[in-house]
Amino acid sequence: MAILKSRRQDAGPELEAFRRLAAGTTRSLNERAGRDGSFFLDKGGTRLEGVVRDEILRQSLGTCFEGAVELVSGASFPDIVVGGRFGVEVKSSQASNWKSPGNSVLESNRVGGVSEVLVIFGKLAPPVEFMCRPYEECLADIRVTHHPRFFIDMRLPAGRTIFDKMLVAYDDFRKNQYPIDMVKEYFRGQIKENEYMWWLDKDQSLPVTIKFLNDLPKAERVEICLEGLILFPDLFGGKPAKFNEFLIHLLQNRGLVSHNLRDLFTAGGKFSYAGRKKKFVLDRVPKIFKLLVDHKDLFLESFRRLREDGLTGFSEVGEWIDAVADLGGEQFKDAGKLLADLLT
Repeated sequence: MAILKSRRQDAGPELEAFRRLAAGTTRSLNERAGRDGSFFLDKGGTRLEGVVRDEILRQSLGTCFEGAVELVSGASFPDIVVGGRFGVEVKSSQASNWKSPGNSVLESNRVGGVSEVLVIFGKLAPPVEFMCRPYEECLADIRVTHHPRFFIDMRLPAGRTIFDKMLVAYDDFRKNQYPIDMVKEYFRGQIKENEYMWWLDKDQSLPVTIKFLNDLPKAERVEICLEGLILFPDLFGGKPAKFNEFLIHLLQNRGLVSHNLRDLFTAGGKFSYAGRKKKFVLDRVPKIFKLLVDHKDLFLESFRRLREDGLTGFSEVGEWIDAVADLGGEQFKDAGKLLADLLT
């Protein structure tokens, strides 16, 4: 898919050259995906950043950007700096859509001197495709994980960005000394019936409204519950108050409350699990494990995302399994055996 042209009218020769470089990179990635889409299926996160950087390097040969492409990645924004002034932020989704969490609205980690950022986005579900678009033109919303973040939609229609809704230009927003105050003011005017405003101080990142977890679509509820299992392995333990910490997390970081959080994990009794790698059958498995069995791929994708965002202390799934095995033994002695068979 070709690059969508920015609405900015102040493009100079270097900026136009950068856009051509990004468009050529995107075309080449799509051509490679057409030949061998399977190559990209496990290239989410930092792996895809390296692939995109290598292609930009190749495309830059013989241009004014040759030798001026740097992968900064990590906690910096954007992931790739080109010619000191331009940047490429690499995003991906392993679902069949063009949506992804974006970066912090504060942009405190923005590389100095970078004025123009393009997103190269990989849809890493068959058929694998890539799209490139100016960063500010695909920012559809602001959502909260641990901090307020932009939400990216690469197919967002023109005139529908969060900045269009806030009636402010992206550059004015990002250069403002107190962008959170601007967010707060916008959401004040968006409050609906049965939603409540959380007051945001300049140095805080709190949800702007409160909603009921049960009112969300089922797919979103499942994703949130899987995130809870990753961040709070104590949920597999036997403590009576084991759901309290997750409940507080949902309130503080997502603006969600639930009157029956336990039921989302345990309702329906126990089930039997048949080994996938080795022949064995486990009976009377607690229902909390069924969420993982039914949504294995989504769990692994969520684990990678949380790990790359630095939100979990586990560097590998195996470490998480060990933690759950220790805790789960209080309720189910074969927890480690089941999870190792399912997830590794």
